[in-house]
Amino acid sequence: MYDRKLKAISLLKHYQSSSSLLCTNNILNLILGKLDKIKIKKKKQTYKSLGYGLNGPQIQAVKSAKENEITIIQGPPGTGKTKLAAAIVNELRLNKFLRGKIYLGAPSNAATDKITNTLYKFILEHGNKLFDIDSNPSKLITRIYSGDKELVNLAKTSLDNSEISLNNKVLFHANENKMNEFLKIHKDYELGKLTLKEEREYKKELDKIRKTVIDDSKIIITTFSTSQMPILKDIKFNYLILDEVTQSTEAEIILPIIKGCEKIVLIGDVNQLGPVKHCTSISDIYYMSFFERILNLTKIKKSNIKPIYLNTQYRMYEKLIEFSNLNFYNDNLETGAINMPNLDLDDFWPNIDNPQFFIDTKEEKENQISTSFVNATEANIIINIYCLKFGLKPPSFRWKMTSVL
Repeated sequence: MYDRKLKAISLLKHYQSSSSLLCTNNILNLILGKLDKIKIKKKKQTYKSLGYGLNGPQIQAVKSAKENEITIIQGPPGTGKTKLAAAIVNELRLNKFLRGKIYLGAPSNAATDKITNTLYKFILEHGNKLFDIDSNPSKLITRIYSGDKELVNLAKTSLDNSEISLNNKVLFHANENKMNEFLKIHKDYELGKLTLKEEREYKKELDKIRKTVIDDSKIIITTFSTSQMPILKDIKFNYLILDEVTQSTEAEIILPIIKGCEKIVLIGDVNQLGPVKHCTSISDIYYMSFFERILNLTKIKKSNIKPIYLNTQYRMYEKLIEFSNLNFYNDNLETGAINMPNLDLDDFWPNIDNPQFFIDTKEEKENQISTSFVNATEANIIINIYCLKFGLKPPSFRWKMTSVL
């Protein structure tokens, strides 16, 4: 990933502005410090009802994605950001006047697989609005992983429909076109039977088929870092939909943006997790997301990009979101209809009128292991509460087996 970031940053030196890619120009110049404000052109179009079961702000976000060069969507937990991203992608691909490929991505494989699964199901359910446009998600979508994961082990991913992975689509293409010699060599490659020369020839043929598969795909999905893989070098995207961007540094979102785009949609929440700091000696400015930078410009009226705020959450009981709503979201967050059982707290709970409470773990500090953090005190408290509730004896297993969310 580091090498790809470095490559994208180095590409900025040679980036040539294009009058047809004002969206890309504006974003990159803002990141580079050549602009201290950003203004976008807005177009108005007429829309029929989308019919996706979206609420008002979500419909507004879909319309903005089709009208404007840059769309910013701020979504607290449970407000339907992933479903909204799927709706935006579906609308873009169905619009006959919006031609070109669509890129969909997120910072991590877990987040990218999640949005891929949602999009696949969304197209199956809503994709056949226009019968002259192909709505088979297995043909439309190609999910591309980094080299090792793509070639070796898809079982470790959280992808529900593995047939849309690039590697599996390559094999499907080879089988459909009766490329028996390639399939035989592919099997030998997996078994480690090829010589170095044979392996080079195999990879040349593999890249040819991969390019064919990618050319035939309308929607390409990767993590941000994987968007700079050599196989995508010559692929241009007209539309970028970037999810969880508040968890990404500007160096990361440069990776897909540097390829050029006509319209971009940024989805995230500045009140949730920010970018992971891998190096504490680097200034906090580096770890400000582009999403947050745009919001700051809007506050001081140096941007005419009006962020769309998703204000209805569907994930939690209203009482559970109350604390976050008051402390982080200015009491603007509403709770929509949720299909949950009635909240029934027994005498065990400290306050039966409030389904949440806070425990002070005092001076105990987190310990870092690789890029993760552990807190043995918190884990043991959770174990003890669980055992107290159900009348169990605290187990002998170690805190390392406990995950606290």
